[in-house]
Amino acid sequence: MRIIGGRHRNRSLTPLPDRSVRPTTDRTREAMFNILAHRPWGEDGSSVLDGAIVLDAFLGSGALALEALSRGAERATGFDASSKALAVARKNAAAIGEANRLTVHRADALRPPPSSEAATLVFLDPPYGRSLVEGAVDALDAAGWIADGTIIVTECAADEEIVLVDRYEPLDSRVYASTRVGFWRAAA
Repeated sequence: MRIIGGRHRNRSLTPLPDRSVRPTTDRTREAMFNILAHRPWGEDGSSVLDGAIVLDAFLGSGALALEALSRGAERATGFDASSKALAVARKNAAAIGEANRLTVHRADALRPPPSSEAATLVFLDPPYGRSLVEGAVDALDAAGWIADGTIIVTECAADEEIVLVDRYEPLDSRVYASTRVGFWRAAA
């Protein structure tokens, strides 16, 4: 596992020791970040990654948050219920020199702490098959993590379908092998 692009390109990351955890593959992460970098979803049609305030609500090893930092995000916050995952994410952040820009919390995305600042980019890559994304989006929105215009990236199994309703506009959806990646914007 490694950082795919940006200033930390090709730097190795430590995976979680738990074999039951499924990290986003390098190839899927590369495709996801290419879309984020080249679609005009940021302010004034720029990349959403430039200066982004990132929330990775199912942090795991920290690969998604650290990839975003490598590619121009300003800072990132990550939640995970596992203290082992948080330790690995902290280790990975320190190894690439990003410990001061990644804040981690032992927290559940379905019961998140209140936010003092909304994220501009949210990653939701929970365990597959548990229908956690919709509930996490509602909880994060209620806690102030999602503002108008926030881009939300969801991951699930290719045969699953995520349906965000109300103020969430679907922007794109792609299938990479066994993974479906969705891109959404929180509308006003």
